[in-house]
Amino acid sequence: MSIGGGTGADGAAFVLLDPAKAAPTSVGTAGGGLGFAGLAGVAVSFQTYPQAGVNSHNFVAIETSTAGGKATFLASTTKVPDLRAHSRDVVVSVNGSTLGVAIDGTNVLSTAVAAIKPTALVGFSAGTGSVTDVHAITDVQVVTGRTAMPGPATGGWSINGSTTRNGGTVQLTAAVNSQAGTAIYATPVPIANLRANFTVQIGGGSGADGLTLMLLDPAIAGPSSVGRSGGGLGFAGLTGAAVCFVTYPQGGINSSNFAGIETGTGAGAKFVSSSTALPNLRSGTHEVTVTVASGKLVVTIDGKALLSTAVGVPTTALVGFSAATGGKNDVHAVSNLHIAY
Repeated sequence: MSIGGGTGADGAAFVLLDPAKAAPTSVGTAGGGLGFAGLAGVAVSFQTYPQAGVNSHNFVAIETSTAGGKATFLASTTKVPDLRAHSRDVVVSVNGSTLGVAIDGTNVLSTAVAAIKPTALVGFSAGTGSVTDVHAITDVQVVTGRTAMPGPATGGWSINGSTTRNGGTVQLTAAVNSQAGTAIYATPVPIANLRANFTVQIGGGSGADGLTLMLLDPAIAGPSSVGRSGGGLGFAGLTGAAVCFVTYPQGGINSSNFAGIETGTGAGAKFVSSSTALPNLRSGTHEVTVTVASGKLVVTIDGKALLSTAVGVPTTALVGFSAATGGKNDVHAVSNLHIAY
């Protein structure tokens, strides 16, 4: 989500509309209505102008509205990053009747909302009045029928080896030789319908070795597990499967920029598929999606299909990330984690 470029108002919203009283063509009132007020439903609003008694130019609220009526705030918080400074990564989750909101990997608001319906029209809205801004939404992913895994900033993750955590960003190694680190969600989860979205950033060092998304066998590995450093990528020596993003030749693959799928045991790890048809991993950030579908691990990077490989993995797994350095190094970090199963 990005807001800015104008004089500073009014805001944008993520809306869950009552399908019995709203339609795909519905538009609410402008200005402080954010294009939502007057529509029957619930909204998470990102506000940049004082509204409804909240005297702030930067806050997040959860609100309800009725058809033809006004919107009412149920909860709000001003403890959020500057919404107009630059784009923000937002996650809205529904757990029963509770709406939760996270910005840039940090939870900012959670409240029970009795008005949430079992089904809804999902959408976005925004509004301006006498003061304006550009309000834009990009990289939208809506997941239903799955359970959202809490992000690293909210707890439940084991931080191991060289790994450090700063809000929603997990740094698995520093640009220091011979490190290995992992971050593992401590509760095994079913993975038949797993979907993981995350941002990868590698660089700042002399160029090695890479990072992985791991699916570990919980009967053999634990939340504090760390695999081997160097070409082991923090995964080799652990039992399970991993999607690897590698910046130094490994496993017979003579490339310093490739992705692969590995299987691992206590004895080591081996690639079962790989591809060099991907952008430069050590330049900028890259958006990765990994899904489990019909027994296959399916990988995309920056929106482009990369790998699809059948891999034997347990029905439940410990989900985590790993990275390592050896005689060369890099900072390896993952952020904007959205994992559902």
